Amino acid sequence: VFEEATDRLEAGATWRGECALLTGDGRQVQVEATARPLSVDGERRGAGFGFVDVTERLNRQEGLRVLNRVLRHNLRNDANVVLGHLDTAAEHTETETVEKSVEVAKRRMQGSLDRARTAREFSRHLAADVETTLYPVDLGGTLTQAINKVDTAGATIETDVPSGLLVRGDETLTAALRNVIENAIEHTGPSPTVQIHADADDERVTLSVADDGPGIPPERRANVLERGGSAVRHGQGLGLFFVDRLLSIYGGELRLGDSDLGGCLVELEFPRGSTEGVEFEA
Repeated sequence: VFEEATDRLEAGATWRGECALLTGDGRQVQVEATARPLSVDGERRGAGFGFVDVTERLNRQEGLRVLNRVLRHNLRNDANVVLGHLDTAAEHTETETVEKSVEVAKRRMQGSLDRARTAREFSRHLAADVETTLYPVDLGGTLTQAINKVDTAGATIETDVPSGLLVRGDETLTAALRNVIENAIEHTGPSPTVQIHADADDERVTLSVADDGPGIPPERRANVLERGGSAVRHGQGLGLFFVDRLLSIYGGELRLGDSDLGGCLVELEFPRGSTEGVEFEA
């Protein structure tokens, strides 16, 4: 670590890194380190090092990761057991009331699994200490992958997005588009119509997802996207909440409005991607 730092310092540059330090009483601590060259009358005479102890923060983060992983694992296993027993109950009853109750229970349990999956897919971007590498992503190809992951039975999906249209993003974009499409289908009706098209200029690309459902009233739109707001606390609008956060990381924006089909319009605005600068650091 010291050699790496001195190489930067000898070049007159600042060095930053993470490393472990051994304290005088024998404890090992994790630190974020910074070193800057020190000069006197234009002559380099040494360097100044600064260290911030991040051991407790890293331990908390590791604990949260383990807890998150265990909770997801247990939720998935318990839900599969419950769904299996509900299927068995449905097969052995001829009572209409019981059958309806079983179907309601199955839908709610599957909804809980879907929300856990959504949280897992976006969890990496919610960690404040994680740097995200962004790069040009083919919006049309990613949209196709997202639609292939959605249960579109009974739905009409119309797309008008040219291939080769690049936006700034990463691998999580597929999950984001899938969540928006699933949201449009789920809240529309038995035979929903969803229209998807893209508009682009030299700097921005806007993907519009329109449906023919009941839409989201203007007075509720702010709550759906509110960070930490009531929509998230009650488990509703969770997918759009995460997509909104992801678009912010990309340097874009999510907007809600009324579609020409009479339902909801979700607009996803991206910075246009370029093959000239392959990586962007967020």
